[in-house]
Amino acid sequence: MTVIIGTVTLPESEVARYYEHGLYLVTYTKVYQLFYTAASRQYYGQMVFHLPREKGQPGLVKRGRYKAMTAEQVNRLIGFDLLRV
Repeated sequence: MTVIIGTVTLPESEVARYYEHGLYLVTYTKVYQLFYTAASRQYYGQMVFHLPREKGQPGLVKRGRYKAMTAEQVNRLIGFDLLRV
């Protein structure tokens, strides 16, 4: 089974591993927190940060890519303490 979070499609097992380790999914301009709902037994992501990017400004990661990061890594990447460490 696959899970779609923003523009990223991942196998459920990979999302489960990220969720269990408390990681966030970082895309070109967005950061998603991962959740699991027991009622429907599925994983999903909720956007917690959107980079207001201007032309010529770099994204958080390369366009079309994603990274799984800890809260501390995300805070360092965006330049302020958004997430609880």
